[in-house]
Amino acid sequence: FAAILQDGTVQAWGWANGGGAIPDALADVLYNTQQKNPDVEGGFDTIADITASHSAFAARTTAGKVYAWGDAEAGGDASQVATQLESCVVTSIAATHYAFAAVCEDGQVVPWGDPVSGGDFAQMNTKLGGATATKVVGNNQAFAAITDGGFAVAWGMADYGGDASDV
Repeated sequence: FAAILQDGTVQAWGWANGGGAIPDALADVLYNTQQKNPDVEGGFDTIADITASHSAFAARTTAGKVYAWGDAEAGGDASQVATQLESCVVTSIAATHYAFAAVCEDGQVVPWGDPVSGGDFAQMNTKLGGATATKVVGNNQAFAAITDGGFAVAWGMADYGGDASDV
């Protein structure tokens, strides 16, 4: 489990490899070990929300940054999309069982995690076809997005709804 405390810090517990232990590299960001003021201007970017996959977590800050930890195969490692995440202000994060998808302020979507479960950036780009998203939701193995044009698109495992071509 992972929880946001009243002071904006995060505590995690349970299976360490499944996100129950926050890695040392994220301790300053999630624990606020330097006791900075809890706002972006004061130095500590407060965690706004946490999204969970099967065995990983993704935390979104008030400034729209994302920090992931836990099982890499379930989205706990976002290093492959770090450049994309750093270049956008994330407004929401959705999850499938093994992947995450961040929606940026400009409507771009950044997925990561297991490619079969919706974490495939190329598959998502093909399905969106250059459109931007206003909303993304996830189920067990697929994501669906509502585009800025009001259309539904999906990616991930077809048996779980990752193919919306009939819609």
